[in-house]
Amino acid sequence: MKRALLGFGLVALGLACTEKGRSLLLVDVSNAPTAPAVDSVTVEVIRGSDRLISHDEDWTGSPTLKLGLYLSKDVSGDVQVVACGYDRGTLVAVGGPKTATVQPGETTNPTELTLMGGTSSLCAHSDASGAGGNDGAAG
Repeated sequence: MKRALLGFGLVALGLACTEKGRSLLLVDVSNAPTAPAVDSVTVEVIRGSDRLISHDEDWTGSPTLKLGLYLSKDVSGDVQVVACGYDRGTLVAVGGPKTATVQPGETTNPTELTLMGGTSSLCAHSDASGAGGNDGAAG
């Protein structure tokens, strides 16, 4: 009996951590050979004037940073995706924006973003935006 309750509890806990219908946005970030080195990346997902996700990730220099970001089930259609590269907290490189099409409950094809030197008004470090608390990285 205890074993059955434990199994049921684990299944219920697993179901509580997922929300049926959320889409998974795949993002691949690379650094152009001429771009400045970065130690962290923030991926911004924007629709219109709404910042849907602002996800920070440390980057140890692997050739491609591969991310999966969950979006709320009420997000459907085109979104803008931008990667913001930081060196010790200073914005030094930007990739995108590129358009990705999301559908609730589906996984997108990877959106490939290449960081180039420069800045963008779309890059608002997550400590300033407060976005992304309800959705975010897969894993």
